[in-house]
Amino acid sequence: MNNTKIFGIGLSRTGTSSLTYALRILGYKACHFPTNLSVALEEYEALTDTPIARNYKQLDKLYPGSKFILTTRELKSWLNSMERHFLLHPADKKESWVLKLRMDLYQTVNFNSNLLEKSYYRHLNDVKKYFKDRENDLLIMDITASDSWNILCPFLSKIIPTDDFPKINTSQEREKHT
Repeated sequence: MNNTKIFGIGLSRTGTSSLTYALRILGYKACHFPTNLSVALEEYEALTDTPIARNYKQLDKLYPGSKFILTTRELKSWLNSMERHFLLHPADKKESWVLKLRMDLYQTVNFNSNLLEKSYYRHLNDVKKYFKDRENDLLIMDITASDSWNILCPFLSKIIPTDDFPKINTSQEREKHT
């Protein structure tokens, strides 16, 4: 049995939704923001977003040979998107496990640009350092700056599909449906 997985280890608002849809187009059973990680690990081949970002080192040990994709985004744009995200999803409306996740990754449950900026760079640098001798296991991509199939498919040894690379903005999608 092949026990390898694909883990999207980008922070919120860095293209993790787009990555999830892209992985589905490539034929993977993919989950965005798993709420029960142990169940999701049994059910899915690919998992993305902050629950994965927080646990990437443990997941690497549990699933040797897996591929990791760090989605990034230009800092100012990311902070603006995070501010909107925190306003739409205030801490007083979140479950305790989500608040713990925010604290673990961002050192805050509310929008704080200084703490978020430090967290962004800490995560980016920690991931780069962790994978520094394993470049075949890590892909860093900026979907918002047009990274797409051209780097994702070779990394995963997949043929580039004819479908356009998905560009999903979950905040805009939610607003369309409310």
